Amino acid sequence: MAPGIFKITYPPQYKYVGFFDSLAYLHEELHGMQVGHSFKELKNNLVPYLKGITKIYKDRVNFLKTFTTQYGIPQSLKLYAQKEIEYSYYDNLLIPLVQWDTELFQSYPRDLQDTINNFAKDVNNINLFKNTSFHRLILTQYIALINSKQNKGPVNFNKDFLDNVVYYLKKLPDNEPKAYVISWLMQVYSGKADESAVETLYEQYTPDHSRQATNSLIDSVYQAVKHPGFSLQQMLNLSFENTSHVNKTFKELASKKIILVDCWATWCIPCLKQLPFLDLVIKKYSDRVQFISLSADQNLNKWDSWIAKNSGNRKDILQIHAPGGFQNIFFKKLLINSIPRYLLISSTGEMLNAAMPLPSDTQEFEKELNKHL
Repeated sequence: MAPGIFKITYPPQYKYVGFFDSLAYLHEELHGMQVGHSFKELKNNLVPYLKGITKIYKDRVNFLKTFTTQYGIPQSLKLYAQKEIEYSYYDNLLIPLVQWDTELFQSYPRDLQDTINNFAKDVNNINLFKNTSFHRLILTQYIALINSKQNKGPVNFNKDFLDNVVYYLKKLPDNEPKAYVISWLMQVYSGKADESAVETLYEQYTPDHSRQATNSLIDSVYQAVKHPGFSLQQMLNLSFENTSHVNKTFKELASKKIILVDCWATWCIPCLKQLPFLDLVIKKYSDRVQFISLSADQNLNKWDSWIAKNSGNRKDILQIHAPGGFQNIFFKKLLINSIPRYLLISSTGEMLNAAMPLPSDTQEFEKELNKHL
């Protein structure tokens, strides 16, 4: 897979197919495998990280020049390709700040601080928003960063952050980018089961100036939070596949007072990293808590294979599968669009906690369990 072993060519009739994927994903992945440039791989060392992503940025600019010389792409496509490269670079610049420590911004060279700050002029650029996928990604990351007033750590979606971002949203024009940011933030807070925050964000939303798809998403999140989940009977009657591919309802599976549901998938690396922590909790509480592992895998064969290899030492957790993965009614109605996610449900079907802490935060995780035992 190393760069140089193979070459991608574009037949004339398909010369633009996969073009943006090459710019935004494949080209960077090849370089990523070559130089190991991720912030985590570099042990959070900012200097080599910035050097590595800058090299990738320059390589991608040269890649675009070579491609356009060979194929003579339209000027409009070339402009958006240039912006795709630029915003992908912004994405790499923002990752250490948003995901690791906002205070690192002060350690960036001044020219890179200016580069990040210059995105402000493009926040409301409708054409770039519509035609450049990384613009939409950077829009949310940038707004999260500038509204985070904490001194250390990643962006924390706490009350101070919410107050800051609402103040910021009020100054933005009512348009599609603003609605997009609101929909993203509503999904973040719905995942935290924070009804008050969702209500506050919904008040900043004006449907007349955004696309129907965005309006539908915002309305569905709002309604799901205001009227959450299922009735008790509906919850108990939800049906899933066990490891023998036999359908079983929650009512049939529940054998203890409370049920801890681990929503995961075999392809989800963060989910797998939580398993050792979850297994420690299971050993401590398996006599009082029913632990259920609910897979969102769409490829049933991969789930079967993983279970066959790994379930031998995990006897105290039931393995079940949600047909359709994220399209299953359980995931859709509870707005579970990212995993891992941990839910606490009573044996009578009552949702006790729709957004449990991660098992790696053992103290808080066990605190929530003990509330209901």
